[in-house]
Amino acid sequence: MASQSQAPDAAGGSRQAIIEAAVAEFAANGFEGTRIETVAQRSGYNKALIYRHFGDKAGLFRAALGSKFAHRAALQAKEPEAVGERLVYWFERTLADPHFMRLIIHEALGDQGGEVLDEAARRRYYDAHIAGIAALQQRGAVSAELEAPYLVLAMIAATVFPSTFPQITRLVTGQAVDSPAFRQGWGRFLETLSGQLQPSAAPAAESTGDER
Repeated sequence: MASQSQAPDAAGGSRQAIIEAAVAEFAANGFEGTRIETVAQRSGYNKALIYRHFGDKAGLFRAALGSKFAHRAALQAKEPEAVGERLVYWFERTLADPHFMRLIIHEALGDQGGEVLDEAARRRYYDAHIAGIAALQQRGAVSAELEAPYLVLAMIAATVFPSTFPQITRLVTGQAVDSPAFRQGWGRFLETLSGQLQPSAAPAAESTGDER
């Protein structure tokens, strides 16, 4: 463990190490089950430095969750244009980062319907998804009959459910969520599903009977 007199380093290495340790602890144990002592042990820095950086456990949880949303926002900037590829992209990225959805689940267990942590910033993240779908609708790549916020919610469900509930995935498909068979099969399904989101072909003009 780092020296008990360890001061925050100029490059922010101690802060980042603590956040990474906190993400792992909160993802595994939730807010109530996580202790500052265990975060300190995992990070290699002392409790005093954690309190100096984050104030209290709530501040540490806010920083941990914020770091995951910052990572998701960086991924968002690189998402593919095509809806099918976009769905596969988010499924694979969620599968590769199980801590994100575990943090969200622990947060949801304590949700009382009020404001969530860093709500304004998180709304901006989801608003960007909605705006992206609305832009595709304006270009005719996605059916305008589907309300963009509800479509985004359905797309999130399709991309996070298998890895968030791996036991249900196994029960329904007989495959492990991280197996090549499931990943390939689910990817094909998402690509096919995206085809159903395209606008219906316009009906052919009725004949007037006087075509020459």
